[in-house]
Amino acid sequence: FEQQECMMAESNRLTDPVSEHVLRRRRASIHYKSGQQFETLLTNYLDYLHCSWQPWVDVYFRGEKIISARQISRLIHEDFACLPLLVRIEKARIRIMILISPIIRKAAAEIRELRRQESTGAEILSEGVRQQLSQDLKQLREELSVWASYDLLALYTELFANKELFDRLLPVEGEGEGVQEEARLLTAKNVSNGKVFYEDLPALLYLKNALQGVPDVRHVRHLIIDEAQNYTWMQLRALAVEFPQASLTMLGDPRQEIGAGLLQRPPVADQDGGPTRTAEAFAPRQSAHIELTKRYRSTWEIARFSGALADPPETGSSIERRGILPLLVRVTTKKGETGVMGRLLTRRILDLFGEGFGSVAVLCRKADTCRGIYQLIGAGLAEAGKDMGGGQSVLDGGQSVSAQLVLNDDRSIKAPLLVMPVYLASGMEFDAVIVPEVGCYHVGERRTLYTVCTRALHRLYLYTEGETPELLRTIDPEYYSVTDLIDC
Repeated sequence: FEQQECMMAESNRLTDPVSEHVLRRRRASIHYKSGQQFETLLTNYLDYLHCSWQPWVDVYFRGEKIISARQISRLIHEDFACLPLLVRIEKARIRIMILISPIIRKAAAEIRELRRQESTGAEILSEGVRQQLSQDLKQLREELSVWASYDLLALYTELFANKELFDRLLPVEGEGEGVQEEARLLTAKNVSNGKVFYEDLPALLYLKNALQGVPDVRHVRHLIIDEAQNYTWMQLRALAVEFPQASLTMLGDPRQEIGAGLLQRPPVADQDGGPTRTAEAFAPRQSAHIELTKRYRSTWEIARFSGALADPPETGSSIERRGILPLLVRVTTKKGETGVMGRLLTRRILDLFGEGFGSVAVLCRKADTCRGIYQLIGAGLAEAGKDMGGGQSVLDGGQSVSAQLVLNDDRSIKAPLLVMPVYLASGMEFDAVIVPEVGCYHVGERRTLYTVCTRALHRLYLYTEGETPELLRTIDPEYYSVTDLIDC
């Protein structure tokens, strides 16, 4: 969710050049680590690790050569080549321990022979031989255990901290040099400071599984991925590696991809219904693409309005459940007037609950906006009735209205009135949806606003300060109604 907040930040409102540079670098890093070129970089890095894990040396035990460096290399790179690298090394270690077993048996026989001799000197000698054998074995095991020991985060850091290595492993064709370098610099700085961002997790899982293998999940026969449009290429590839034998069903709407205008990732499905990028991520598993074109959630009016926002435009049909047009409320306030929006939103919320609607959501672009709106609504509800605390008020008619601020650390939803960022509302639906800042959505966020509007079942209200936002001016004015509130 922190990543979504970053992508929803408005760089044009940042007056601090340093903050704008940090935001630009983070976005470049997110974009690069979401795509196929980053997977190619990781694959090249794994090939590099396989060849340069460590220089193999001859193994001696008690002065006797057990296996040569060339034989070890052949075991790891030829005999066990089909296995993950660390599994190969472990098998080579087991092979070496098997090879020294005759020497151990011979030493054990010597100890038993000494113990059969009934003398104090022989007993002392046998104990010394036993201790030396134990020490020699311990030393060998420690030397062999170093072979397979690794620090995943240190390996990941090395890829980005070593510019020469990073540049050498980059795909020949891919992202612009600036994007790659921005991602490299940011990652090297963050990991060295003990920070790992969300976009790094799929890569770390990908490397871990490639190096030491995946857990045995053969009992998972089928995988269901919902809201697939919000998964990056690397997230899908990590799942494909984690569940190599499972069949799967992926559900998603490419028009609801949150942040698509900023990330500029290709949609989940081609417009013509051809092969999907999600199917490519799970290749060579066979796939079929099924497009559902009937909309059942919203009223006909809301579906028509939302469809005009869709990118690409919707071509399907909607059920004929009639309602009222979505309403755009244009607010003009006196200079210096504060709290107007809070009073308007509260009034609308009370009207909706008064009509008998059971769930109302106030959806904002970002978490900080949600906090401010939640405070305004809480104050408005307290003013309208008896404040019970915790966002709950009892109105004069005895009706109880409770509000809940839902952010990324919330695990349960209890109140009928929710204030939450749009990226947390994906996949949810409400009787009524209120959008308090529709003017903040720019043209590149059509899909985000489309996602907001399609959460509404029966009522949709959009509030803005001033004129009709540019994004809504692209929609047929017959698809929504407008109310002007001046000097509220």
